[in-house]
Amino acid sequence: MSREELIAEVKELKQKNGLLEQQASSLRAEGQRLGADGIKMQQQIERMLANNADVTALANSPGGHAASDGSTKRELEKSLLVRHLKHQITALRATAADKASELEAYKRNTKASNISELLTERE
Repeated sequence: MSREELIAEVKELKQKNGLLEQQASSLRAEGQRLGADGIKMQQQIERMLANNADVTALANSPGGHAASDGSTKRELEKSLLVRHLKHQITALRATAADKASELEAYKRNTKASNISELLTERE
């Protein structure tokens, strides 16, 4: 390999390394966020189970009336909506990353063709 090819390869590898470091950083942040979301969901499930146990106990007591807990239903609907939106965000981020890598490939191909043209002209 010629020196120019090696230099171009080193630059390309540095760019790939930078992109991979960015992806690793974003994945670490997303992992932390998902961990926190998991803890929140676990707490919400525990609250819902506790509410369900309270309602069941109230319904089974003599003369008791089961109270419908509208706030639990609203919390569940909000969590489903949030989960759906998070999935959409993840899909859009993946699409943006794919487009960015595609754009980078086009730029690299353009640079490579420009370099080969210059080398041809020089010869």
